[in-house]
Amino acid sequence: LQIGRQWKVGAQADYGDRRRNAGLVVLLVPKETSSDGRGKFAIATGQGAEGFVTDARAGAIRRESLELRRAGRYADALELTVVRLAQAYGAEFGFDVDSAV
Repeated sequence: LQIGRQWKVGAQADYGDRRRNAGLVVLLVPKETSSDGRGKFAIATGQGAEGFVTDARAGAIRRESLELRRAGRYADALELTVVRLAQAYGAEFGFDVDSAV
């Protein structure tokens, strides 16, 4: 979450605006470059996104991309993750996501 705060991820909105703090950060560290050789993958949500990108939903997205990450297909795993998150945002904020993934 510190990265999100430092980079000012998410809309700059007034208190009470549902877009406030609705950003998120996806962290992907390949196992080949990780200090422990295990890699890292995390989805951290701002407070405004917690209602529609719940821990359960983020976990399901991470699990869906697991085989891609295990196969070293990090770009594909990241694309799938971003599409699934965009779909969650689209459902929440009323826009369509056009993707073949």
